[in-house]
Amino acid sequence: MGIARGTYRLLLKESKRKKFSGSVLQLGRQDIFLSSKEIYKYAEKEKAYLNASSISGKKKVSDVEFFKLLGFDEVHSIDYSSYEKADIIWDMNLPVPKKYHQKYDYIFDGGTSEHIFNFPRVLENISLMLKSGGSVIHLSPSHNHVDHGFYMFSPTVFMDFYKENDFEIKTPYIFEYSFISPKKLWDVYEYESGSLQSLSFGGFGKKLLGIFFVAQKKMHYDSIKIPQQFYYQNTWNKKELKVSSFKQRIARHLPEALKKRLKRILPNFIFQKKPKKIMKV
Repeated sequence: MGIARGTYRLLLKESKRKKFSGSVLQLGRQDIFLSSKEIYKYAEKEKAYLNASSISGKKKVSDVEFFKLLGFDEVHSIDYSSYEKADIIWDMNLPVPKKYHQKYDYIFDGGTSEHIFNFPRVLENISLMLKSGGSVIHLSPSHNHVDHGFYMFSPTVFMDFYKENDFEIKTPYIFEYSFISPKKLWDVYEYESGSLQSLSFGGFGKKLLGIFFVAQKKMHYDSIKIPQQFYYQNTWNKKELKVSSFKQRIARHLPEALKKRLKRILPNFIFQKKPKKIMKV
């Protein structure tokens, strides 16, 4: 779990949309893969606010210093093990005690939930621990993260769960990035329900795909609703998605070598495009 350039710049953009304040709970403690110099450099580039009084001046920045720089007053962490000295030692596979309900303004899942077997319980715990008006930020692995954790996620799981539980969807992004070339900028796309349907079988190839998802809780409920997947809701309601056209269904069964040749000749005729790229970070 860690915060590097791409995550940091997305967090800075999020702070411009709504200024960070109050309390934040980390699911697991975050390593900060940025020097204090880089933190200030990217903040200046994004024209984003930093609470400069919160940094010690050291080259190495702690997770607590980092989140206080972003504007938070209280920074807590929760983990199964005391190994990293989290503030709260608790197994997120289990229901969180009521004393933590409606306690936090933000919850940051920076690559933790995929390592917790009972993922639906994690989502329920997050929903219960957030205050009304509070927000959750997920940074989660999607395509091509085999054995990184228990799970690789499709963005539909976050979209469908939070919509079903009356959250307001604020920032639904997916991004392509390089693990072996960390200096390479991330390609960020805006996600909408159904927008990846024609890419769901091999559409992202060898690239690594991640999810940056922000949702805001409107009201507190003592229990959660279990969602049904958007794709099947559409099927049951007899609504056919445009992205699942006859031509695209044929394309799924073509040999890869033929696909590559056809893409150069007919890129828009057979093959569904990715969602619109909105930025590089």
